Amino acid sequence: MKKYIYSGLLILVGIIVAFPLFSLGYYTMVRTSLSRNRVRLQYLEDLNSCKQ
Repeated sequence: MKKYIYSGLLILVGIIVAFPLFSLGYYTMVRTSLSRNRVRLQYLEDLNSCKQ
């Protein structure tokens, strides 16, 4: 019985530690995604073509 409690506790601690790390990693990935930069670059190219 003690073995199951210890295993469950380790799993719970792992989930508690991993969740914020994965959340931060996902947030960083979304914020620095290439698609967003592509949209920004397309917008700047459109502005430059209008000026000419």
